[in-house]
Amino acid sequence: MSEYVDGTVAAGWEPVREEFAAFAAAQAHSPEAQLVVHHRGRRVVDLWAGEDTDGDTVSGVFSLTKGAAHLVVALLVQEGVLDLDRQVSSYWPEFTGDGKERLTLRQLLAHRSGLINTTEGLGYEEIADDALIAARLAAQKPFWEPGEAYVYHAFVIGALTGEVVRRATGRSIQEQYEERVRAPYGLDLYLGLPASQQGRWKPVLEMRPTPEQAEASAAGGRRRTTA
Repeated sequence: MSEYVDGTVAAGWEPVREEFAAFAAAQAHSPEAQLVVHHRGRRVVDLWAGEDTDGDTVSGVFSLTKGAAHLVVALLVQEGVLDLDRQVSSYWPEFTGDGKERLTLRQLLAHRSGLINTTEGLGYEEIADDALIAARLAAQKPFWEPGEAYVYHAFVIGALTGEVVRRATGRSIQEQYEERVRAPYGLDLYLGLPASQQGRWKPVLEMRPTPEQAEASAAGGRRRTTA
């Protein structure tokens, strides 16, 4: 199993390497994975597996960036620039109508705005344009009464909270994250990978279900069709 894995572990952490190697060996396709563990301020595990993957490779981490972006919101709340219980519309005047004007920043951060998408939907290129998303959602009728229910705002929460930050500070959430969080602490987590780091980038592999998963999915589809 160890032929799938490279990297190092500190003395006493060898079982982690064995488990990581077992995971890599069990993949139906070429294994692609990285694992780093810090224990009491010391890096004790630094492992990777996969073709053209090493300890310096970066890839997409999807919704983990929501937490990174909202560290900026937390800092601004701490400093009194933002107030969690103030209406979003007080920062963003166009964010009104159909109950949106009553939504608080706290409720927005909790994915309770009712604005999970637009009626027309968002195309692949459009979901990368936060300004466009924010403008459309400001004019969008919520899918439920704002603040009354929760649904994960998978593709739009960054645009919504980012617009609040921009209106309150005049600067983007990405700029503030870079200057206040990532760069000062030397973090290897970016909100938009800079050109200087593109050589480290490796796209996320397309999901490939196992034969058992594919069969279960097909069976589920047949049940829904014949119900």
